[in-house]
Amino acid sequence: MSYRPHTPDLSRGGLEYYQAVNLKFAEALLEEMKDVEKPMVLVQDYHFALLPRLIKEKRPEAKVAIFWHIRGRRPRHLTFPVAS
Repeated sequence: MSYRPHTPDLSRGGLEYYQAVNLKFAEALLEEMKDVEKPMVLVQDYHFALLPRLIKEKRPEAKVAIFWHIRGRRPRHLTFPVAS
């Protein structure tokens, strides 16, 4: 059985809320790192997909990484190439 997440419905104002939440997190994060000379940020999951751009707009020198935890197939179904 594969995992199929639902598609979010952004037609009823959801996009505005999504953007507002990402902006709030960006503002809080920028405040926390205001005195950090070389900030490094790890953004976890698609809930904050807008966050890297929002951070880089204000702090272009910041190192920003994003990790999306998207569940895939179970390990027993995966195959890996074997080097000879």
